[in-house]
Amino acid sequence: MKQIIKHFAEAMIVTLVGTLMFGIIFSIRDENGNIGFVKMTGQAVQYQEFDYNAFVDFDKVFAESQKAMPVTMYDLSQPDIVAGQDVVLSDYIHSTAYNGSALQPKVKKILKNGIEVTDIYDKNSGIVNFPKSGVYDFYISVMDDTMRRVNLKLEIPVSR
Repeated sequence: MKQIIKHFAEAMIVTLVGTLMFGIIFSIRDENGNIGFVKMTGQAVQYQEFDYNAFVDFDKVFAESQKAMPVTMYDLSQPDIVAGQDVVLSDYIHSTAYNGSALQPKVKKILKNGIEVTDIYDKNSGIVNFPKSGVYDFYISVMDDTMRRVNLKLEIPVSR
């Protein structure tokens, strides 16, 4: 019986304290006549309306978003690449921006049969010397003037 009375008394105290807290929070007044803590803090925060139709950047952002991504292609009209021969990479790989201007592709890595052989490419001169025949995987990155970046993999065949 003592346990029941003890738990009942604790529940009554918690209920009474909770009721008093809610009464204090929601019934206090400030000097502007706002009743309740929520209204008082809401009054302190200045709400500002926005006219989203007046944003002038929307048309510019829409026009920029409609521009095409850079396009990179392997030129099949060039003669076949022969192993052991110096090849200017820009003769075989062409990149263009949305406006038709030429872009310089950046070679990230070159793989042959899953093994990295990036050292066959000279970044300064853009010349590649393929030591053996086979298919080389070029991982290329191209970025235009609007910072649109395209990362792609090109497979370049090399004959004997």
